[in-house]
Amino acid sequence: MDLTFPEDYSDESVAGRDVVFKVTINSKEVTVVPELNEEFVKENSDSDTVKEYRKEIKDKLYKQKEKEADEEQKTKLWNRVVEDSEVIKYPKREMKSLQNDLINEYKDYAKQYEMEFKDFLKQYAGIESVKEFKKQAKEYAGIIIKEEMVLYYIADKEDIIMTGKEYDSFVTKTLKTYGYTREQFEEAQGQSYEEAVGKSVIERQIYMEKVKDFIFSKAKIKEEE
Repeated sequence: MDLTFPEDYSDESVAGRDVVFKVTINSKEVTVVPELNEEFVKENSDSDTVKEYRKEIKDKLYKQKEKEADEEQKTKLWNRVVEDSEVIKYPKREMKSLQNDLINEYKDYAKQYEMEFKDFLKQYAGIESVKEFKKQAKEYAGIIIKEEMVLYYIADKEDIIMTGKEYDSFVTKTLKTYGYTREQFEEAQGQSYEEAVGKSVIERQIYMEKVKDFIFSKAKIKEEE
């Protein structure tokens, strides 16, 4: 392979000079697309014919897209509910605790990079001063706490509860997406999923799903072309 180094190459000894690279190919991969026939269909699906298989795939894709569209709408509705809600008074202790958690998290990052806190903020977060960062951390804490207050207010007023069975099912389903069972996660991480993530975080995720489902069920759907 004949090439020429750029004139402004970092190594001045070879800048602008012609060079020949010898390349050894140790292996290669070839993608083989199987023929779509009844033999393939029977081996790789629950269908018996190509026609049935095409319908099976089409139905799966439709359900997948339908689910994605529903989840998108649920998120939009939830954001609208939070946006339209008004918090009369924020809990000061929780606000301060959450703000400090965020500040300490970034301080830990700075230590890992062996940098001064203010220098880390400027280089990696684009924030000019510690004072500005603390202000943003307070605003972020307000957003999170407002969501929490709206979430549990709706759950309380609408008698939305979480059962132990729902909790276990949620954890099992979540771990399955990562390729774990409860036992496998604990063996690999040296702690349970609850210990790693926090039980309150898991419960919040469950309530969030249930409240979003409730809001979605009460929404007036307007069909658009």
